[in-house]
Amino acid sequence: MKRIIVLLITLMLFSLNVFATKTAELKTSEYWLEKAKTEAYEEINLYSAFDLDEITYYAKHINDDVFYKKILDGKKFSDFIYEDKWDCIVDCEEGYEKDGYYFTKIVYVPNFDITRADTQYQMPLPLNDEWFAALDEVMLSGELGNIENVSFLSYDADNSEGARTYIGGEPIERDDSLWDNVTEDFYSAWFAYIESDKGEYLFPCVIDGDMGIESGKIYELYECAEIMNANMYVVEDDVAELVEDDTFWVYHVVAAICVLVVGVCVVSIVIIKKSKKLIKRARERPFFTAYYFILMFTF
Repeated sequence: MKRIIVLLITLMLFSLNVFATKTAELKTSEYWLEKAKTEAYEEINLYSAFDLDEITYYAKHINDDVFYKKILDGKKFSDFIYEDKWDCIVDCEEGYEKDGYYFTKIVYVPNFDITRADTQYQMPLPLNDEWFAALDEVMLSGELGNIENVSFLSYDADNSEGARTYIGGEPIERDDSLWDNVTEDFYSAWFAYIESDKGEYLFPCVIDGDMGIESGKIYELYECAEIMNANMYVVEDDVAELVEDDTFWVYHVVAAICVLVVGVCVVSIVIIKKSKKLIKRARERPFFTAYYFILMFTF
């Protein structure tokens, strides 16, 4: 009887220990937000316009206007996350308007120590307690498996014609037919990008534009890309932020390998021919050949 009681107590203690360990591993959005903030503080120096303490949220910048298309083509999502560019949101207190705007999103580039662009919104910030509570519910449910990392990402695509008129202050030629299918002038969203042992997921907060995805709903990465691709039209031209296709580089690598192989073949043929000549000379003039090899290996 005593042995059974001891065994039961041991099992209970083991179960409690496992439960406590699992609970300790679960992290809420507050943890991941603080992690992003700490990383941003190390890279950002907003010496003008805004103070770091005024910034409410930080996110990495998605650097491809049509990243969803390229995910469907088999590209990795990490290829489109700009590690050296931060999107920061400055929110107004209690939702009241400040200078006619509810919140401002600024894009900061640490490499150049500059603010690249500011976007001001005349609407309340959708990133609210309700959205983060929904995110926590998804992450703590266990449905996504063991969560390894959560990143906050910001995305925007400007379809407006005025935004694509100049490059570096100079007017550019453009194909006006590209705007025939435009239904939304501007797309903007904030994503929680969740990486787990089960896969990759996106938890969106749509700020502007109809992308076909819902705020506060979890999507598998490929599923989210499919929906966005079916519902969005982004003007693709020289001004759009598009990641360069790597086909050009693949071509050059293949060409370099071909040149190397041809070079090796040519050198091999020359060596073989010279070897044959040396062997022939060795047979005809053995003393001269021996002297030649002695000099060659000496120097």
